[in-house]
Amino acid sequence: MIDKEQSLSSKNFIGDLIEEGLHGQISLIGFPYSIGAGRDNIYKGQENGPDCLRRFLSKLGPVVNPEYEISIENITISDYGNIQVNNNSNHEELIQKLQTKVKSVLNKKNIPIVIGGSKDCGYAAASPILQLEGKSAVINISGHVDVNLPYDGDKLSVTCTVRKIIDDNITHIQNKASKIFFFATQNQLVTNQQFQYVESMKDYVQMFPLNTIRRHQTQASKSMQEPYTQACQKFLELLNSLNDFQNIHISFSLESIHSSYCLGVSRMSTVGGLTGEEAIEIAFQAGLCKQVKGIDFTDFNPSNEDFRTGQLLGNLIYYFTMGYALRLKHQI
Repeated sequence: MIDKEQSLSSKNFIGDLIEEGLHGQISLIGFPYSIGAGRDNIYKGQENGPDCLRRFLSKLGPVVNPEYEISIENITISDYGNIQVNNNSNHEELIQKLQTKVKSVLNKKNIPIVIGGSKDCGYAAASPILQLEGKSAVINISGHVDVNLPYDGDKLSVTCTVRKIIDDNITHIQNKASKIFFFATQNQLVTNQQFQYVESMKDYVQMFPLNTIRRHQTQASKSMQEPYTQACQKFLELLNSLNDFQNIHISFSLESIHSSYCLGVSRMSTVGGLTGEEAIEIAFQAGLCKQVKGIDFTDFNPSNEDFRTGQLLGNLIYYFTMGYALRLKHQI
């Protein structure tokens, strides 16, 4: 049970725990750019995502959650701010700096949470995980399968993000038998060429389509800390199958969530998509899983809608933090 005196703390919400820097057990890093989206002619606006999110963190997510019986009061959370370079139009330099900052957090044995920005920043968030010692996995929660050929020869864009992760880390992937997963893909968004690429890489790449997840038989949940939603039970099944993997990165695109819950994205999910409850439960289980070393949340576009989607994204970070707090408690 939660100590009653904890409810009297002056720290009421998750935002009250956040300090500037890159030293926290959880470190937020903003990537306020949509250059990768522009390269694919995707509607821009994701560059406003990180700063818009920060508006909501101060007033959501109670430090003590009596329903879950979890306190995050002793979790240190830092906010590095946003990635900046001398020339903020130099996409490759921005990606390199983000990758350096993610490595710095990982070297401290802490958890980086990258806030996009368009999905291409997931390349810099995921690649360092694949280079850690031991077997690694990247789980892409996305309706799309971003394995197109690189932009303009060898440049990074949204639609080639995972292809670049695979190509640039193929030695690590092959030598360590690492894996790349697509979770909650939507068949109407996957081209035949993309499907054939995944098939050709089936030793290293696996897809969990949403229409297959919707056929999953749910089981009764025994506690608040166990998932009750269909997609999260399937997600937890995937996590449990990776017990021999030491490092897992989660790349979570808000475009995978149905537009009735999540309007603030460039490419809304109008046919299918995760529910808000499924997204929240997935974030919680990701935080709880001891092998998850990092996560990125991408594609928040406040230009389309900011309040409801900003609240949802803030809660995804909050539930991930609650899961992480329970992870640490289990390790004691």
